[in-house]
Amino acid sequence: MEESDKKMCVRITELRQILNLNKKEMADRLNIGISTISDIERFRIGPSKEVIAKLIQEFNINSNWLLTGLGSPFVEDNDEKDKRIKELQEKIEELEKTQSVDMEDAQIMIQKDSRVVEFINFNHQEIAFIDLINQKVSAGPGQEVLDEHTTKKIPILADLIYPHKTNEIKAVEVNGDSMTKIQLFDGDIVFYVPGLIKGDGIYVISICKDTLVKRLEFDLFEKKVTIISENDRYPEKKILPLDNDILKIEGKVKGWIHKHPY
Repeated sequence: MEESDKKMCVRITELRQILNLNKKEMADRLNIGISTISDIERFRIGPSKEVIAKLIQEFNINSNWLLTGLGSPFVEDNDEKDKRIKELQEKIEELEKTQSVDMEDAQIMIQKDSRVVEFINFNHQEIAFIDLINQKVSAGPGQEVLDEHTTKKIPILADLIYPHKTNEIKAVEVNGDSMTKIQLFDGDIVFYVPGLIKGDGIYVISICKDTLVKRLEFDLFEKKVTIISENDRYPEKKILPLDNDILKIEGKVKGWIHKHPY
Protein backbone atom coordinates (compact mmCIF):
# COMPACT_ATOMS: atom_id res chain seq x y z
CA MET A 1 0.00 0.00 0.00
CA GLU A 2 1.33 3.44 -0.91
CA GLU A 3 2.08 5.94 1.85
CA SER A 4 -0.66 8.30 0.62
CA ASP A 5 -3.24 5.50 0.94
CA LYS A 6 -2.03 4.69 4.47
CA LYS A 7 -2.46 8.32 5.47
CA MET A 8 -5.99 8.30 4.05
CA CYS A 9 -6.75 5.17 6.09
CA VAL A 10 -5.56 7.00 9.20
CA ARG A 11 -7.83 9.95 8.38
CA ILE A 12 -10.81 7.60 7.97
CA THR A 13 -10.10 6.18 11.43
CA GLU A 14 -9.83 9.72 12.81
CA LEU A 15 -13.12 10.60 11.13
CA ARG A 16 -14.90 7.65 12.72
CA GLN A 17 -13.57 8.73 16.12
CA ILE A 18 -14.61 12.35 15.56
CA LEU A 19 -18.12 11.17 14.66
CA ASN A 20 -18.12 8.93 17.75
CA LEU A 21 -19.11 5.87 15.71
CA ASN A 22 -18.00 2.29 16.19
CA LYS A 23 -16.98 0.26 13.15
CA LYS A 24 -20.39 -1.36 12.73
CA GLU A 25 -22.20 1.98 12.92
CA MET A 26 -19.93 3.51 10.30
CA ALA A 27 -20.25 0.44 8.06
CA ASP A 28 -24.05 0.63 8.30
CA ARG A 29 -24.06 4.33 7.42
CA LEU A 30 -21.92 3.62 4.36
CA ASN A 31 -23.80 0.42 3.46
CA ILE A 32 -20.61 -1.64 3.41
CA GLY A 33 -19.38 -4.59 5.46
CA ILE A 34 -17.76 -4.09 8.84
CA SER A 35 -14.81 -6.14 7.58
CA THR A 36 -14.15 -3.43 4.98
CA ILE A 37 -13.85 -0.78 7.70
CA SER A 38 -11.59 -3.06 9.75
CA ASP A 39 -9.37 -3.82 6.76
CA ILE A 40 -9.04 -0.12 5.94
CA GLU A 41 -8.08 0.81 9.50
CA ARG A 42 -5.53 -2.02 9.66
CA PHE A 43 -3.95 -0.98 6.32
CA ARG A 44 -4.96 -4.25 4.68
CA ILE A 45 -6.74 -2.44 1.86
CA GLY A 46 -7.00 1.12 0.68
CA PRO A 47 -10.39 2.84 0.43
CA SER A 48 -12.01 2.28 -2.96
CA LYS A 49 -13.42 5.11 -5.05
CA GLU A 50 -16.91 3.99 -4.02
CA VAL A 51 -16.06 4.16 -0.30
CA ILE A 52 -14.47 7.59 -0.72
CA ALA A 53 -17.56 8.86 -2.56
CA LYS A 54 -19.88 7.46 0.13
CA LEU A 55 -17.80 9.06 2.92
CA ILE A 56 -17.93 12.46 1.25
CA GLN A 57 -21.67 12.26 0.59
CA GLU A 58 -22.84 10.66 3.86
CA PHE A 59 -20.80 12.76 6.29
CA ASN A 60 -20.41 15.97 4.27
CA ILE A 61 -16.64 15.48 4.21
CA ASN A 62 -14.16 17.95 2.75
CA SER A 63 -12.69 15.91 -0.11
CA ASN A 64 -9.44 17.90 0.01
CA TRP A 65 -8.95 16.94 3.66
CA LEU A 66 -9.77 13.29 3.00
CA LEU A 67 -7.33 13.04 0.09
CA THR A 68 -4.50 15.31 1.31
CA GLY A 69 -5.07 16.04 5.00
CA LEU A 70 -5.29 19.79 4.36
CA GLY A 71 -8.09 21.96 5.66
CA SER A 72 -11.01 21.08 7.90
CA PRO A 73 -12.56 17.56 7.83
CA PHE A 74 -16.06 18.84 7.17
CA VAL A 75 -17.60 21.06 4.51
CA GLU A 76 -19.36 24.04 6.03
CA ASP A 77 -21.78 26.40 4.38
CA ASN A 78 -20.66 30.03 4.18
CA ASP A 79 -22.67 31.15 7.21
CA GLU A 80 -21.28 28.39 9.40
CA LYS A 81 -17.75 28.99 8.13
CA ASP A 82 -17.98 32.75 8.79
CA LYS A 83 -19.28 32.06 12.28
CA ARG A 84 -16.52 29.54 12.98
CA ILE A 85 -13.79 31.87 11.70
CA LYS A 86 -15.11 34.72 13.85
CA GLU A 87 -15.20 32.51 16.94
CA LEU A 88 -11.65 31.32 16.36
CA GLN A 89 -10.37 34.84 15.70
CA GLU A 90 -11.89 36.00 18.99
CA LYS A 91 -10.38 33.02 20.80
CA ILE A 92 -6.92 33.65 19.36
CA GLU A 93 -7.09 37.33 20.37
CA GLU A 94 -7.97 36.22 23.89
CA LEU A 95 -5.20 33.59 23.98
CA GLU A 96 -2.55 36.02 22.75
CA LYS A 97 -3.10 38.17 25.85
CA THR A 98 -1.99 35.35 28.14
CA GLN A 99 1.53 34.27 29.00
CA SER A 100 0.98 30.75 27.70
CA VAL A 101 -1.92 28.59 26.67
CA ASP A 102 -3.13 25.12 27.60
CA MET A 103 -4.29 23.87 24.21
CA GLU A 104 -6.43 20.95 25.47
CA ASP A 105 -9.65 22.52 24.24
CA ALA A 106 -8.27 24.98 21.71
CA GLN A 107 -6.80 25.02 18.25
CA ILE A 108 -4.55 27.60 16.64
CA MET A 109 -5.87 29.11 13.47
CA ILE A 110 -3.55 30.10 10.67
CA GLN A 111 -5.45 32.28 8.25
CA LYS A 112 -3.85 31.97 4.85
CA ASP A 113 -6.17 34.51 3.28
CA SER A 114 -9.61 35.99 3.91
CA ARG A 115 -11.43 32.73 3.13
CA VAL A 116 -9.04 29.79 3.54
CA VAL A 117 -8.15 28.57 7.01
CA GLU A 118 -6.13 25.68 8.33
CA PHE A 119 -6.34 24.26 11.83
CA ILE A 120 -3.38 22.81 13.67
CA ASN A 121 -3.91 20.65 16.74
CA PHE A 122 -1.00 20.83 19.16
CA ASN A 123 -1.92 17.58 20.95
CA HIS A 124 -2.79 19.24 24.26
CA GLN A 125 0.70 20.70 24.73
CA GLU A 126 1.23 24.13 26.26
CA ILE A 127 1.75 26.81 23.64
CA ALA A 128 3.45 30.19 24.03
CA PHE A 129 2.92 33.15 21.70
CA ILE A 130 6.17 34.97 20.86
CA ASP A 131 6.52 38.45 19.32
CA LEU A 132 8.08 38.23 15.86
CA ILE A 133 10.12 41.38 15.24
CA ASN A 134 9.87 43.11 11.87
CA GLN A 135 13.57 42.60 11.19
CA LYS A 136 15.94 40.00 9.82
CA VAL A 137 19.22 39.22 11.57
CA SER A 138 22.13 38.29 9.40
CA ALA A 139 23.92 34.99 9.49
CA GLY A 140 26.26 36.59 6.98
CA PRO A 141 27.69 40.07 6.35
CA GLY A 142 25.02 41.95 8.32
CA GLN A 143 21.55 43.52 8.38
CA GLU A 144 20.50 46.98 9.48
CA VAL A 145 20.20 47.67 13.19
CA LEU A 146 17.41 45.82 14.99
CA ASP A 147 13.93 47.29 14.61
CA GLU A 148 11.83 46.42 17.67
CA HIS A 149 8.52 46.79 15.80
CA THR A 150 6.49 43.58 16.15
CA THR A 151 4.65 42.31 13.08
CA LYS A 152 2.76 39.38 14.63
CA LYS A 153 2.89 36.63 17.22
CA ILE A 154 4.00 33.09 16.44
CA PRO A 155 3.05 29.97 18.44
CA ILE A 156 5.80 27.69 19.77
CA LEU A 157 5.94 24.96 22.41
CA ALA A 158 6.34 26.62 25.79
CA ASP A 159 8.99 24.06 26.77
CA LEU A 160 11.34 25.61 24.22
CA ILE A 161 11.57 28.88 26.17
CA TYR A 162 11.39 27.52 29.73
CA PRO A 163 11.94 29.03 32.31
CA HIS A 164 11.26 32.34 30.56
CA LYS A 165 7.84 33.90 30.04
CA THR A 166 6.58 34.93 26.63
CA ASN A 167 7.07 38.65 27.31
CA GLU A 168 10.76 37.93 27.96
CA ILE A 169 11.33 36.40 24.51
CA LYS A 170 11.56 37.87 21.02
CA ALA A 171 11.68 36.09 17.66
CA VAL A 172 13.43 37.21 14.50
CA GLU A 173 14.09 35.75 11.05
CA VAL A 174 17.60 34.75 9.95
CA ASN A 175 19.09 35.91 6.66
CA GLY A 176 22.26 34.20 5.43
CA ASP A 177 24.30 31.03 5.80
CA SER A 178 27.19 31.80 8.18
CA MET A 179 25.79 29.52 10.93
CA THR A 180 24.93 26.39 8.96
CA LYS A 181 27.37 24.13 10.88
CA ILE A 182 24.98 24.30 13.84
CA GLN A 183 21.94 23.73 11.58
CA LEU A 184 20.86 27.39 11.64
CA PHE A 185 19.79 28.22 8.10
CA ASP A 186 18.57 31.09 5.99
CA GLY A 187 14.87 31.69 6.71
CA ASP A 188 14.88 30.05 10.15
CA ILE A 189 13.24 31.82 13.10
CA VAL A 190 15.45 32.32 16.16
CA PHE A 191 14.00 33.23 19.54
CA TYR A 192 16.20 35.03 22.04
CA VAL A 193 16.10 36.72 25.45
CA PRO A 194 16.74 40.47 25.05
CA GLY A 195 19.37 41.72 27.48
CA LEU A 196 20.48 38.24 28.59
CA ILE A 197 24.27 37.79 28.60
CA LYS A 198 25.18 34.51 30.22
CA GLY A 199 28.27 32.59 29.22
CA ASP A 200 29.41 31.42 25.81
CA GLY A 201 26.74 30.62 23.25
CA ILE A 202 24.70 31.90 20.31
CA TYR A 203 23.70 35.56 20.52
CA VAL A 204 21.89 38.22 18.53
CA ILE A 205 24.33 41.13 18.31
CA SER A 206 24.71 44.52 16.66
CA ILE A 207 28.01 45.74 15.26
CA CYS A 208 27.92 49.35 14.13
CA LYS A 209 24.89 49.40 11.79
CA ASP A 210 24.62 45.64 11.30
CA THR A 211 22.62 43.08 13.29
CA LEU A 212 23.84 39.49 13.24
CA VAL A 213 23.44 36.11 14.91
CA LYS A 214 26.82 34.65 15.93
CA ARG A 215 28.57 32.49 18.48
CA LEU A 216 30.24 34.49 21.26
CA GLU A 217 33.04 33.24 23.49
CA PHE A 218 33.97 35.39 26.48
CA ASP A 219 37.46 35.66 27.98
CA LEU A 220 36.82 37.40 31.28
CA PHE A 221 40.49 37.23 32.29
CA GLU A 222 41.64 39.02 29.12
CA LYS A 223 38.39 41.04 29.02
CA LYS A 224 37.77 40.11 25.40
CA VAL A 225 34.95 38.60 23.37
CA THR A 226 35.41 36.42 20.28
CA ILE A 227 32.77 36.52 17.53
CA ILE A 228 32.61 33.25 15.59
CA SER A 229 30.79 32.19 12.41
CA GLU A 230 29.76 28.56 12.03
CA ASN A 231 30.63 28.22 8.35
CA ASP A 232 34.12 27.55 6.96
CA ARG A 233 33.52 30.01 4.11
CA TYR A 234 33.42 32.91 6.58
CA PRO A 235 36.29 34.36 8.67
CA GLU A 236 36.54 32.12 11.73
CA LYS A 237 36.66 34.76 14.42
CA LYS A 238 36.83 38.41 15.31
CA ILE A 239 38.16 39.46 18.70
CA LEU A 240 37.03 42.65 20.42
CA PRO A 241 37.56 44.05 23.91
CA LEU A 242 34.56 43.56 26.18
CA ASP A 243 34.39 47.31 26.77
CA ASN A 244 33.92 48.79 23.31
CA ASP A 245 31.62 51.11 21.38
CA ILE A 246 31.25 48.81 18.37
CA LEU A 247 29.54 45.71 19.73
CA LYS A 248 26.10 45.62 21.33
CA ILE A 249 24.84 42.26 22.58
CA GLU A 250 21.08 42.23 21.98
CA GLY A 251 20.38 38.95 23.78
CA LYS A 252 21.11 35.24 24.04
CA VAL A 253 19.45 32.79 21.65
CA LYS A 254 17.29 30.10 23.30
CA GLY A 255 16.66 28.12 20.13
CA TRP A 256 15.28 28.28 16.63
CA ILE A 257 12.64 26.84 14.34
CA HIS A 258 13.43 25.61 10.84
CA LYS A 259 11.33 27.59 8.43
CA HIS A 260 13.23 26.93 5.22
CA PRO A 261 13.91 23.28 4.23
CA TYR A 262 17.62 22.83 3.58
